[in-house]
Amino acid sequence: MLRIRLYGRDRGDVQLGCDVLGALLRQAGLAACVEGGGPVDGHRVDAAVVLDPDLVAHVAAASLTHDAVVYVNAPAEPCGRALHAGRVLAADAAATAHRHGLGSRVATAMGGIFAGASGVLANGVIAAVAASHQGASDAHVAALVEGYGLGEAALEN
Repeated sequence: MLRIRLYGRDRGDVQLGCDVLGALLRQAGLAACVEGGGPVDGHRVDAAVVLDPDLVAHVAAASLTHDAVVYVNAPAEPCGRALHAGRVLAADAAATAHRHGLGSRVATAMGGIFAGASGVLANGVIAAVAASHQGASDAHVAALVEGYGLGEAALEN
């Protein structure tokens, strides 16, 4: 089972991120546990998704599996001496959210970034989830799709 933990200051945005990633992974037929906040169950995670770059220090190395990646909403990767520097994939979800009128709500863009960069989800899954959530605003769907492209580009680099 794939385990993912989201870190953020806005509980609503963290919950939205959990919902989006959970829907993406279910649509792809993958068993996953997506949760918000700190290590509550004692299990190590395969990925940490950090919505606020100031919270990257809250991701404890002991909470990550050996191959875990930390996906951070940041315009650039931290310096080589920073915590988790070898495991960080940074992408500017904040700029994506602002472009789509979402303000500081970066969860859908980060969900797309994880989907594109992790390699566990195909682009068709994004389209299927977007089509199945008529209640989602066009802005969130657009941020998810753009985030996927950012994630794919980051994976190629």
